[in-house]
Amino acid sequence: LEGPRCYGLPSRPELDALRRSDDWPPILADAPATLGDLEALSRYCFQPEDFGSLPTPVLLQFGTESPAQLYVTEALARVLPKARTEAFANQAHEAPTTAPELYANSVLTFLEAG
Repeated sequence: LEGPRCYGLPSRPELDALRRSDDWPPILADAPATLGDLEALSRYCFQPEDFGSLPTPVLLQFGTESPAQLYVTEALARVLPKARTEAFANQAHEAPTTAPELYANSVLTFLEAG
């Protein structure tokens, strides 16, 4: 991609490092979904700054067991004026499925705080 670095797509060195990591086998096992994700990401250049004027409170959740460099949580937290982040300990990026009560309580607490 030309121009600024698009979030979401790994650079060649990042991809090579990912291939050597313990995260690679589960990615391959989930290849059809991963391919769909990569195809969608290749058509959109995500720039966190584009969302810097969003006035709505946003809850950014992440699992401590997911590789942070593959997600845009930190980049969004830096630019969203009303962002709140919450880490789910011992969870990957699928807490709504793997820890539904934890996820639901987090969302309810955020919504109730207004």
